[in-house]
Amino acid sequence: MKTLLCSLLMAIGLVAIGTGCSGGKTIDLAYVEKTFEGASADLKAEVTKIADEVRAQKHEDALKGAQALMAKGTLTPEEDAAIQNLVAELEAFVKK
Repeated sequence: MKTLLCSLLMAIGLVAIGTGCSGGKTIDLAYVEKTFEGASADLKAEVTKIADEVRAQKHEDALKGAQALMAKGTLTPEEDAAIQNLVAELEAFVKK
C-alpha cells in the first residue's frame, strides 16, 4: 500500500511538472521527433531546433519554424502530417 501511494504521488508530481504553466496542455514532441528519425541531417537539425524552442516555451518561434518547414514542400506525407499537427498544437499555445 505504501509503495502504491508513493508511486501515485510521483505520477501526480510528474504530470504537474510536465504541464508547467501551459494550463494542462502539452505538445507531443516525441511523435514529431520519431517521425523524422530517418530524415536527412539538415531536416533533423531543423526539427530539433523547433523541438528545443517548444521545450524552452518559445512557442511563437517554434510555430514560425514549423510553418517555414511545411512551406518548403519537401516533406514526406507522414512528416507533413506530423508538422501540421505540431502547428495546430502550437497555434493553440500562441493564441492564449
